[in-house]
Amino acid sequence: MTTSTTLTTSATISAPNRRLRAGAVGGALLATGAVSLAGHALGVTFQVATGGPPQTFTLPFLLGFTLQIALAGWVALAILEHYTRHALRIWTALGVTVLAVSFAPIALAGASAPTKAALSLIHLSVAGVLLVAMRRSTART
Repeated sequence: MTTSTTLTTSATISAPNRRLRAGAVGGALLATGAVSLAGHALGVTFQVATGGPPQTFTLPFLLGFTLQIALAGWVALAILEHYTRHALRIWTALGVTVLAVSFAPIALAGASAPTKAALSLIHLSVAGVLLVAMRRSTART
């Protein structure tokens, strides 16, 4: 009679990786806040017309949206790590694609050039923080 043991590894992330990923989310929030506050100091209105009356993107709105996107990125990376060996490569391609597509609404929105520039800078800074920090939190195999 032969006995065999199978070892399985779970796709959980270690505490330092969780801290790095939480730091990435925090960094994305700081980037959004810094660009928004700098934009307001320079006179950017953050008013966007989307077919109805103009909507002003306030700091809490921008931070809430950034938090949702950052957490969605974290969840996507965790799911990919669980189901594939190429999670980092797939997640990076997904992140770059989402960044590229995110400029379409800015280009199409009825907003002033300074507002469009500030929103684009927010997108770039959030993506930069998330892509770099989340990649560092992932163990490469």
